[in-house]
Amino acid sequence: MASESDGRVALVTGAASGIGLATASLLTEQGMAVALFDRDRERLQAERARLADAGRRAIAVAGDAGLGRDVENAVRKTVDAFGRLDVAVANAGVDTVGPVHELDEEDWARGLAVNLTGVFLLARHSMPEILKAGGGSFIAVASAAGLKALANNAAYAAAKHGVVGLVKTMAVDYARHGVRCNVVCPGFIETAMVRSYLASAPEGERERRLSKIPAARFGRPEEVASAIAHLVSEDASYVNGIAHMVDGGAYAGYLPPAYQADRSSTSS
Repeated sequence: MASESDGRVALVTGAASGIGLATASLLTEQGMAVALFDRDRERLQAERARLADAGRRAIAVAGDAGLGRDVENAVRKTVDAFGRLDVAVANAGVDTVGPVHELDEEDWARGLAVNLTGVFLLARHSMPEILKAGGGSFIAVASAAGLKALANNAAYAAAKHGVVGLVKTMAVDYARHGVRCNVVCPGFIETAMVRSYLASAPEGERERRLSKIPAARFGRPEEVASAIAHLVSEDASYVNGIAHMVDGGAYAGYLPPAYQADRSSTSS
């Protein structure tokens, strides 16, 4: 059952699948009206219809998060449909694999266009509306790669580090206007992007990744969505400018081989 409306309106990019869809679904369940923005027009419409069938308020806007005109259009359609904008979630992202000497300029540019410039574009076009609403929240979904290097992912890690710096600066700039800006940094989450990465990775990559996670599993999109929902809620009214890890403890420390072996024997 959908919750009674709390009057707030959110725009979520990359909302046709994975973390974006889980976030949009949870926010509508909690009573927000949500605009779902994504390049996948067919799936986007199907998910909007699913939410509408559940009695939730949602619209779908197709477009590219790396193009300013598309992001501006999404913000305008959100405000036209619901009258305001209180929460913006910059979730859209692409994976760009390879060390610097193997990246061509197109790969580099595309990775930064969506993963970093896309966050700027959503901020640029959503912030005036959030300010008009009297304050709200801006969330960017970065990555553990926004806080430490990720081997063989130079463009991706560079962009995600940039996201953390951008949003922390926004937190300082807009706090006095009642706008909180935070970053969520997921570790390995069971999304299409991660599944695609693992499918093309060397044999044993999944096990190698799992061996570094104290929780001994990958995360679920819904678990990241819950972190986002908390950060945009009044329960987090004094939380601003953080990079919030959602990674099962992987960033917290090193798991020595003896610990990994003991964990494997315990679970077998």
